[in-house]
Amino acid sequence: GQQVTMIGVDGNVDAVKSIKEGRLNASVAQLPYLVGKQAVENVKKALAGEKVEESVAVPTLVLTKDVLDAGKEPMLQYVK
Repeated sequence: GQQVTMIGVDGNVDAVKSIKEGRLNASVAQLPYLVGKQAVENVKKALAGEKVEESVAVPTLVLTKDVLDAGKEPMLQYVK
C-alpha cells in the first residue's frame, strides 16, 4: 500500500499527541499567544498615534515528531 502524509492545522494538544504517537505527520501551530501579543502592541502604537502596518505577519511553527522530540525550538513554549 501507499503511504499517506497527514498534516493538520492548529498544533493543539490532540495534534501533539497524535504526532508523538505517529498517527499524524505534522501540524502547523498558529500560536494564538503571539497573535494576541502582536495585536496588543499594535493597539498601543495606534493609541499613541504611531503608524501601524495594514498587514502583520505572525510566525507559525510546523510541528513534527523531530521538532517535538528535540524540544529545542524556542516557539514550543507557546504550544499548549
